[in-house]
Amino acid sequence: MILSDDEKKQRASNGPIYILVDISIRAVHRISPVEWKKKGILKFSKKSDPEDIRKTANLAIDAFIILKWLFLFTIWMAGVTHWLAVSVSVFLLVMNLHTYFWYHLWTIDKSGSIPGLEFRERRRFVNLIFAISYSMGLYAYLYHRVLQSEFTWPTTISPWVSATVFSVGNALTGFSGDLKPITATATLITSSQLVMTFVFVAMLLSNSVPRPKT
Repeated sequence: MILSDDEKKQRASNGPIYILVDISIRAVHRISPVEWKKKGILKFSKKSDPEDIRKTANLAIDAFIILKWLFLFTIWMAGVTHWLAVSVSVFLLVMNLHTYFWYHLWTIDKSGSIPGLEFRERRRFVNLIFAISYSMGLYAYLYHRVLQSEFTWPTTISPWVSATVFSVGNALTGFSGDLKPITATATLITSSQLVMTFVFVAMLLSNSVPRPKT
């Protein structure tokens, strides 16, 4: 998304910290798989209507959701721990957070009257559930497959079940169950999941605050 001259002036009035954050977020957005899919679809279909662009963005988001879940299930069930697969997993984890953040918080629809607003709000909620679920699923994969030797594991429960329960509990309640990190790396990764969950909650609360009408 390219800023107009007026938007650049408005951004400049918010101080250097906001400018730096905005530039960083937009830089990350340029490498988003969703954005590349959207550009490819728009280039192929040659649509320019705002509603068509919104539909295309939703289509790209849905495709991203399906593909990232397929990737997660494949590497988890196959027990893949190659550094390339782990790198892609971390990239998808970051993009998972960024996609929801960009489309549902950072960019604001400026139209005064929005047709089908109730459907957009429902879709936003569905996307949030998918985003949080994927985050918990991918962390469970990391705990089970990549960091297995850096946790103590219960002997009476299947490892994938323990990893899933630990991931869900760590994200939602801070409850770790019978799984415990025993290294600094595992502790830091576990803490990063709490931070990511906090960001999701912060976005949810931010979206619940009424915005001024333009």
